[in-house]
Amino acid sequence: MQNFRYLRPSCKGACRLAAVALGSMTLNAGAVGLVTNNNGSVVTLDPATNTFGASAGGIVNNGVVGDCVISSDGSTAYVTNFGYQIFPVDLTGATPVIGVPFSTSQQSEDVDLTPNGKYLLVTNGGSGSPLSSIDTATRTVVSDLALASNTVDACADGTHVVSGASGSIHLIDIDGGGNLALNMSTAAGDTINAYCAPNSTTAYAISYSGSVQSFAIPGLAPISSVATVAEAQSAAINAAGTMIYVRGASTTAAHPLDPATGSVGAAAWTVPTAFFASSYYGIEQIALSPDGSALYLPHGGGVQVLDPATGAAVTDLSSASVPSGVGICFSGGGGQAPVISRLPTASFLSGNDVAAEGQSVTVTLGLSRKSTVPVRVHLSARGSATKDADYSLTPQDIVFAPGALYATATIDVADDQLQEPTENVILEIETDDNAFVGSPSSYELRILDNDVAPLVSLQVSGSEIFEGDAPVQLTAALSGPAARTVFVLLSYRGSAAIGVDYQAPRYILIPAGHTSATMDIQALSDGLVEDGEQVDIAISYVFNAVPVAPASASILIHDADAMVVEKRMATAAGYRHH
Repeated sequence: MQNFRYLRPSCKGACRLAAVALGSMTLNAGAVGLVTNNNGSVVTLDPATNTFGASAGGIVNNGVVGDCVISSDGSTAYVTNFGYQIFPVDLTGATPVIGVPFSTSQQSEDVDLTPNGKYLLVTNGGSGSPLSSIDTATRTVVSDLALASNTVDACADGTHVVSGASGSIHLIDIDGGGNLALNMSTAAGDTINAYCAPNSTTAYAISYSGSVQSFAIPGLAPISSVATVAEAQSAAINAAGTMIYVRGASTTAAHPLDPATGSVGAAAWTVPTAFFASSYYGIEQIALSPDGSALYLPHGGGVQVLDPATGAAVTDLSSASVPSGVGICFSGGGGQAPVISRLPTASFLSGNDVAAEGQSVTVTLGLSRKSTVPVRVHLSARGSATKDADYSLTPQDIVFAPGALYATATIDVADDQLQEPTENVILEIETDDNAFVGSPSSYELRILDNDVAPLVSLQVSGSEIFEGDAPVQLTAALSGPAARTVFVLLSYRGSAAIGVDYQAPRYILIPAGHTSATMDIQALSDGLVEDGEQVDIAISYVFNAVPVAPASASILIHDADAMVVEKRMATAAGYRHH
């Protein structure tokens, strides 16, 4: 399986342009670029000064070092090697450090990152291998999609991926877990590269035979097709989605785009470039600086810089560190179709609050910077308060519209008529799309109870009972449901003796949420003839409630043994009389 159509010398004719001053061009400070070489090395590029930094070798390749992509914070790059591996590159130090490679499911060639940076998307340069998503935290494959695919580009909406193959273009769904599913495919030209518009409503197919086609998202309905440079290789789209720059083998063109309709216009300018581009599937051989003010074209011996407005050659950045430049990428976009120039962070702006039952609290969240795409933040909730019973949260998934810096959620605290201790609810920014989690990432609301302790009283089902009869029921009743178990300790007095003349509970427990509990008082038959005896019951101590009248009750126990003796005597007297 070949990963390229054919490999040409990387320069033709004059391999250098005289360096010229950059003049008034303004480039993004803080951004970092990377150039990949076809000899297993990489070199950093600073677009603010147009200077190369340190280089590093050691990428074991199988004929080509392929594409690269850089995390939005500029800390890590990922480089393909067409050898079932991706090499991470640490960009935090003065010199790039190439890390231990991790495995892929195919001879990796084209690579991209999802907008939230959680998943790498990688594909091979030929058909028959899967399109894969790889978890950047664990660096393991989480999803393989069996699909003839030469190229991959993540849409900024975080839900779609555009891929291409010779003769077709694909729209792929990706969920929050990195799982890939084919949405649909449609016929396209001799596709060598494919892109998603910054507004995620259009897919673009770059045809090697010399055309740019656009398709609607979703549906992939054809929108337009225009001729472009011969042997088209790769492209870059500006952040506004109003221009696409296409690099061919020896020519570069700029085509206007209509972001509202997705249509592509005839070339605004076409210029010959002094360096040939090798025909690799998917590898980005042209990039915009993160602020869109310069076009970069790597080649054998350096990187050519063009003016995006006119296509005029600005300078050629020559360096021995770029012996065979192939791919180029920048942090914050610029490599492939720009997604977001540095992801913002989402954090809570509201401090910790206190609210009483029945009140509502508005919680404010903010982004560290404006985003060109919607930012979705999911809030998780925990704490001693129970969701839906003690409070409700609206919404739990918060969306920042493009350009918005603030969004709110509302906590409505329930007035539940239960006497309760102080409770709390803690919100945390758990997951996000198109943003990182900032600080503070948690918020606490303490909920104060507005209910007094319930009142407890005693009730009996009858004031008299005979020995051996059905028991009398003793009920401890509350004025309202309790939030916690109510403990009622009982005391007994009177002429009747507990355990001898009757059995009775020492205490009554009323479960939380209930309004009463009932126990039995049973009069005992003792075989003794005696007068009626009194049981006086009173509340001795209460926990989690307040005693109220009637806090006592009395029961008269009638002797059943005297009745038996009288009955026997009456029976005997009747017998003698007859």
